[in-house]
Amino acid sequence: MIQDIFPHKLDNQFHPDVKPESDSIILAFRGRDVLAKDGRFPIVSDFSSDVTDGLVYLFALDDARYFYLDADDEGVQIPSGFEFISVRSFRNIGAEQHDVFVAFTGFQLANWYRNNRFCGRCGKRTYLYDKAREIRCECG
Repeated sequence: MIQDIFPHKLDNQFHPDVKPESDSIILAFRGRDVLAKDGRFPIVSDFSSDVTDGLVYLFALDDARYFYLDADDEGVQIPSGFEFISVRSFRNIGAEQHDVFVAFTGFQLANWYRNNRFCGRCGKRTYLYDKAREIRCECG
């Protein structure tokens, strides 16, 4: 599938120093649905309230930086005009091929973050490690 995004370049390395900016792209997921409008994802400035605290850096495609937002949280206010659409149907609405790749890649990472909120060993809440793309628990 990586060949489907040529000539774009994916950088999926963990960069703990990358912070969201007003034009950073947000991949907001609610279940199996992604937030979009006319085949595009929202950016930070599309949101009326500050969402930057809840964002997790995912990857970059060329110069665009993508962040994950867990939209299952009821406190997230959806920007006007945007709606949740099935990740699978995203490819059928005329989205660019590289955006379809981004939607599926982001969906996989979002599931990893969502499915590992609690430790499988002790059951405590996990946290994101700041030196690598890891999810850790106090129990080690």
